[in-house]
Amino acid sequence: MKDITLTNTGNGTYDWTFTDNDLEVVNGVTGLRNQVIHAVLLRRDELNAGIYKEKGSFLDDYVKMKNSEKNKELVKNSLESTINEISGVYASNITIDIQDGQLLIANVTLIRDDGREVNIGGI
Repeated sequence: MKDITLTNTGNGTYDWTFTDNDLEVVNGVTGLRNQVIHAVLLRRDELNAGIYKEKGSFLDDYVKMKNSEKNKELVKNSLESTINEISGVYASNITIDIQDGQLLIANVTLIRDDGREVNIGGI
């Protein structure tokens, strides 16, 4: 699985990585991690490139949601559904929290189509 290399900007966002004006790509588990980050942080259909077509989450719809267990479960299920749409992902499990109106994704664990478990970590 290939994806664009992402650099954590340190403020909860990511930026694409360039070398000599070309996008860097990454494979393997790091590529899968970057696909998860793209899927979760991009709005649905935000990018037109084929790999991102009909990808992205509805996370923006939940921004002003109050911190309740029911709301966290709703967001968790929505994000897991988004992640499960990534090619090669069979299932996912995420741990989230909402603090001061900010959604924190503390951990993402995937089960790939080949049965292997991959811990992506926090986003």
